[in-house]
Amino acid sequence: MKRLYKTITVSALLAILLSTHSSCKKLVEPSAPTEKIGIEDVYTNDKTAASVLTRLLAEMSWVSEGTNGFPIILALSADDLKVGAWIDATTERIYFNTLRSDPTIWWGKLYNYIYTANDAMEQLSVSTGVSAPVKQFLLGEARFVRAYCYFYLVNTYGRVPLVLTTDYQQTMNLGRADTVAIYNQIVTDLLEAKTLLSKDYLGSNMQPTTVDRLRPVKATAAALLARAYLYKGEYAKAEAEASEVISNATYGLIDLNLVFRKNSKETIWQLPVMQPGVHTLDGMTYILRKVSPSDPNGPTWQQPFLASDYLLNAFETGDLRKTKWIGDSSGYRFINKYKEWDATRPIVEATMMMRLSEQYLIRAEARIQQDKMADGIADLNTVRLRARGANPGDLPDLSTALSKTDALAAVEHERQVELFTEWGHRWFDLKRTKRLDAVMSVAMPAKNNNTAQWESFRTLFAIPAGEILNSPGLVGQQNQGY
Repeated sequence: MKRLYKTITVSALLAILLSTHSSCKKLVEPSAPTEKIGIEDVYTNDKTAASVLTRLLAEMSWVSEGTNGFPIILALSADDLKVGAWIDATTERIYFNTLRSDPTIWWGKLYNYIYTANDAMEQLSVSTGVSAPVKQFLLGEARFVRAYCYFYLVNTYGRVPLVLTTDYQQTMNLGRADTVAIYNQIVTDLLEAKTLLSKDYLGSNMQPTTVDRLRPVKATAAALLARAYLYKGEYAKAEAEASEVISNATYGLIDLNLVFRKNSKETIWQLPVMQPGVHTLDGMTYILRKVSPSDPNGPTWQQPFLASDYLLNAFETGDLRKTKWIGDSSGYRFINKYKEWDATRPIVEATMMMRLSEQYLIRAEARIQQDKMADGIADLNTVRLRARGANPGDLPDLSTALSKTDALAAVEHERQVELFTEWGHRWFDLKRTKRLDAVMSVAMPAKNNNTAQWESFRTLFAIPAGEILNSPGLVGQQNQGY
C-alpha cells in the first residue's frame, strides 16, 4: 500500500505548491509561492498554506474534463453518447462495456488528492503560523475535497480503502471498507466542511470575490451533502440540504445557453480552464466544427462523440434542452452544453462541477420518496419551466395526480435530459435505482452490434491490478467478474 497511499512525496507536494498554469491564473495566483520552500515551511503562513489547496483544486481538472475525465468516460459507459469516429482501444472498451481491467487514472489521482487533503488537515491542525480564519477555511476545503473524492471512488469501484491519515505504515495493510462506513465518512466530512467554509466565494488571496466560483463554500458542501443523503436514502435530510441551497439568493436557474459560463448564477462550484488559449476540454472534445472548408462534416478522431439515440429520443416535444444543449452539424447531433472552442475567442466558460438544477431534482426525488407528491412535482416543474418552448403544449407541467411510481419515473427522466454527460449522473442514477441492468441490457448490445451482452458485474469498475499487487490489504479483493 506504500505506493498507493504515499504517492505524494515531499517533492510531489512541493511541485503542487510551486507549479502554476497561466490559464488558471485567477485560481493559483497571487497566493502561489514563487520561490522554493522547505516542506516544513509550507504551513507556516497564510500564503503558502492556501497555495496547497489552491493548487489541489486546479489539479482536480485531471478527473473533471476531457477524454480521461469522469463526465465523458461515465457518459460513454452509460447511454448518453455514441461513437462516430475512431477512438483508441481503451476508450472503445469503455464504450462497449467490455473492460477487463481498469486503465484509467482515476484511482491514483483521487487517492493523490485524498493524501494532500489528509496532509493539509494534519499540518493545519498543529500550525501556529496560519491565521485562524484562513486555517478554518482551508480545513473546510480539505474536508470537502476528501468527501468529493470518496463519493466518486465508492460509486465507481464500490468498497475502497478508507484512508484518513498520511502515515502509510498505518494504511498499507488496509482492506476495502464497507460502503456504509465510506458514506458515513463522506457525511461527517461534509457536515464539518459546512461549519468551516465561508458563505462567500473566495479568491486565491483568501479574500471575497464576485468574479469566480472556483473554491467550495458552505453551499457547495450542502449541495454535495444533499446528494450523499439522497444516495443513502435519508430523504428528509436530502430535502433539507437541497432546500438550503435553493433558498440561497446567490443561485438561480438561468437561460440554458448561459448555464456553463464562468461565474453563472446557476454555478455552485466550477474549476478553471487549465490550458492557455484552450476552452474547456469537454467543449473542445464534444463540439463538432470545421476549422477549414476542406474539413469533413461530422465526427473526427479529435471529436468522435455524438449524442446517443437513447438521449435524443428522451426529449419531449418543445424541450429547449434538445435544441440548446444538443448541436447539429450537417445532421450529426453532438453535445453542446459548452459553446466555445475557438482559441482566438476569450475564455468565457469554466468546467462545471456542481450546479443548482441538480438540487431541485434531488429535492423533488426526496419529497416524492416521502410522499410529498405535490411539492416534489412542483420541483420537477420548476426545472421543466426553464426548458419550455414557446409553442402551446410544449413541455407541459407534470400532473400532481401522478402515482408515486410514475413520479419517480419522471424524476429519472428529468435527470436524464437535464444532467446528461455531467459527472456520471446517468450511470450512477441507474445503479442506485437498480435500473442499470434493464437499461444496459438493451443499450450495450446496440453499441457493439450484438457482439457482446451486458453483464451485471460491470456496474463497478475493476480496481487497478497494479494497486492490488502493491497493496497487501487488497490482495484477493478485486471486484467480482474481473
